[in-house]
Amino acid sequence: PISYTAEWKQFGQERRGYLEWEEYFMAMAFLSAQRSKDPVTQVGACIVNSFNQVVSIGYNGMPQGCPDKDMPWGKTSDNPLEQKYMYVCHAELNAILNKNSSDVRGCSIYVALFPCNECAKLIIQAGISRVIYYSDKHKTKDGTRASKMMLQMAGVNYREYNITYRSRIILNFDTAETVCPNPAATAHANDVDASNATAHASAATAHTSCADDDEEGNISQSISNEAPRAVGEYISWEEYFMAVAFLSAQRSKDPHSQVGACIVNEQKRIVGIGYNGMPSGCEDHMMPWEDSDQDTIYNKRYYVCHAELNAILNKNSSDVRGCSIYVTLFPCNECAKLIVQAGISRVIYYSYLQPQLPQQQHLQQQQQQKRDCIATTASLVLFDKAKVQFVNYK
Repeated sequence: PISYTAEWKQFGQERRGYLEWEEYFMAMAFLSAQRSKDPVTQVGACIVNSFNQVVSIGYNGMPQGCPDKDMPWGKTSDNPLEQKYMYVCHAELNAILNKNSSDVRGCSIYVALFPCNECAKLIIQAGISRVIYYSDKHKTKDGTRASKMMLQMAGVNYREYNITYRSRIILNFDTAETVCPNPAATAHANDVDASNATAHASAATAHTSCADDDEEGNISQSISNEAPRAVGEYISWEEYFMAVAFLSAQRSKDPHSQVGACIVNEQKRIVGIGYNGMPSGCEDHMMPWEDSDQDTIYNKRYYVCHAELNAILNKNSSDVRGCSIYVTLFPCNECAKLIVQAGISRVIYYSYLQPQLPQQQHLQQQQQQKRDCIATTASLVLFDKAKVQFVNYK
C-alpha cells in the first residue's frame, strides 16, 4: 500500500478561512434575495439535502406571468387588493417549487426570516425536516406563533443561525476575496455583496434586509414603494449566476486557486453547483495541495476534482442537456469533455487566468499557465467541434 500520511503533509496544506457549510448556505439565501424586485423586503431561501448539496433556491416575488410593473408593491392602501400581501410569493414557496429533484423530504431550508404560517404549511407538507433562520423579529405576531406551533407538532426542527460566523461576504469577481470582519458586526442582517469589479464594483452591489415592516408598522423608506425595484437595484440573472459560482468557490480548500461553477437550465433555475476540491472520502488535511512544475505523485493535479466536474455530478435534475454553465475560470480540456458529454450547450466564463497571486507565487503561476495553455486550446477545439457556445462574462 502507498504511504501518504507523513509524506504528503510536506506538500502543502488546505486553505484556511474557507466558508463553513452553514455560512455558505445562508449566504446563498441572502445572495438569492438580491434577485427580488420587492422595493422594501428582499428575502431568499436555500434548500439543502443530507449530502450538503443545494437542491433549490428561491426569493420573494410576484407569480410567474404577472408583470412586476403591473402588480401592487405597496402596503398602505386601504384596499387590500391594492396591497402586495395578496399576491407576493414568499421565498420558501418559490424554493420548494423550484426544486428539480423528485422531492425535498429530509432536507434543510435556510431562510433570512422565520417562515410565516403559510410557508410553514408548505415546509411541513414538502417533508422538509429542518429550518435554519437568521431573524425572528416577528416572533410575537400570531402568524409566526402559529408557524412555530405547526412546526413543533409536525416534528420539524428549527433553530437560529449561528451568528458567530462572519457577518459580511464580499464577492469581488477579480479577486474572489472573502472579507471576514468582527463577528460583533452581526447586529444587522448578513450582507452578501456581489461586486463586479469590471463595472466599478457598483452594478451588482446590494444589501439584504431580512425584515418586512418595522415593529410599529411604519414604512422603512420615504417613498411610496408602489413600484418594483428598478433595473440596477436588483442583480441581473447573469450577475446572479456568476455570483453563485464565485460564492461556491469560497468553499474550496485549495490554497492557490478557488474555482466555482453554476449550472442553469432554460427556465433560469439552478440545477447544479460545484467548486474545486479533493474527492469525497479523501481527507483534505492528508492530501497534497502544492502545484509545482514537477510531475510527481505529490502534485495536487492528480487528485483535485474541478468545479465543473462537481457541478455536473451534483446536479439535482435527471440531466443537464441544453443547460448553461457559469464558471469563474475557463474549463480545462478534461472539464470540456464532461461539459460536451453532459449536453451542456453554453459556457459563460469570467477569466482565462486565476486572479493575481502574491509576488512569491508569480513564478509558480507562470509555470502553471504554460501547462494550462495547452489544455485551454484543446477545450476551444472541443467546444468548437461540438457546437458548444462559449462567452466571456466581461
